[in-house]
Amino acid sequence: MTQQANPEPKPAKRRRNPGNYSKPYPTLKFEAALLLPRGVAGHSLDGEIRRPTLFQELDRSADSGPSRTLVTSAEKYGLTAQKWPGDFLTLTNNGRAALAAEGESQA
Repeated sequence: MTQQANPEPKPAKRRRNPGNYSKPYPTLKFEAALLLPRGVAGHSLDGEIRRPTLFQELDRSADSGPSRTLVTSAEKYGLTAQKWPGDFLTLTNNGRAALAAEGESQA
């Protein structure tokens, strides 16, 4: 029996679906992410509102990909927080400060 030379190794296959990779930074610009705290401040009395109710007021789908990106980006900027269990969005102190600064710059 003769031994054959080992054939060259095949390159590793790339995974088609890398899984649920979450980027450590927001994927939207800050100005775009301000839409969410504006909505929370404008449609709630105490700075807390149910996510489906807010997106209904904004005429957007609460479960679409862009809406989820908006919620995630606003959270990563520290403008809103999401309470679990439940679908409540809360305006943070950073979100209030950003809205106050935005109001001062427009005046």
